[in-house]
Amino acid sequence: MLKDATIVMMLGMGTVFLVLVSLLGLMTLGGRLAHRYIKPDAKPQPPAGQPAADGAASPDVAVAIAAVWERNGRQEKGTGA
Repeated sequence: MLKDATIVMMLGMGTVFLVLVSLLGLMTLGGRLAHRYIKPDAKPQPPAGQPAADGAASPDVAVAIAAVWERNGRQEKGTGA
């Protein structure tokens, strides 16, 4: 009985190992194909949260600042959640 359980365990672990290795291979292949065939944008965008090249804040930062100001105002009045 212990021998049968060991065989089943080894078959299961081997199956999981093969699936993970094949998934790794497919993801690597997909990354290489994407890198090869997808053209980059002419002008890359700055990452979110960093200022634009002209020094102005991005819209995401402005929205976040406005949300913080609004929440702080609600908390001071005692109406915040």
